[in-house]
Amino acid sequence: MDGRKLMTYKLPKREMKFRAWNLETKTMHYASKEPHTDDEGYLWKTVLLLDYDGWSIWRVPENVWYRGVKADERELLVNYENGILMQYTGLKDRKGNDIYEGDILGEDDKVFAVVVWIAEQTRFGLMFPPFDSVDKSRMALMDWFDHWQYTDWQVIGNIFENSDLLNNNDG
Repeated sequence: MDGRKLMTYKLPKREMKFRAWNLETKTMHYASKEPHTDDEGYLWKTVLLLDYDGWSIWRVPENVWYRGVKADERELLVNYENGILMQYTGLKDRKGNDIYEGDILGEDDKVFAVVVWIAEQTRFGLMFPPFDSVDKSRMALMDWFDHWQYTDWQVIGNIFENSDLLNNNDG
């Protein structure tokens, strides 16, 4: 080479997790590798599928792969037509809860910020109160807040199931 040093950047490893809000049924669905048992004792898992048409989250029997599941053995929970997909940030709050896009961070009923995706910078960030408009001057990049694991901030809800927290904020 000509004496210049090649700079490399190693991306931090983090688990890829997703959840989706169903706009029609008003329910949150988490895609998970871990099976869960329903009320009747059957083992299920919820899987995220990405394809040319978009994304979808399905409930399938735990012991089979999606392509091998008969149509009557699987249940579509949410997809790109009726839901909003949110990604795990790779960070945890002070209680060890995963922090996702759309989560409300605060203490008790006091809201400090909402986790957002900043598309222009392809990274997660925070939006600070008031939450009545999308004002980019009230956003901060989330990587500035990697020390959250050691602070008093915690997930107190999300913008879909707990939107009342945003309206009642004194913040």
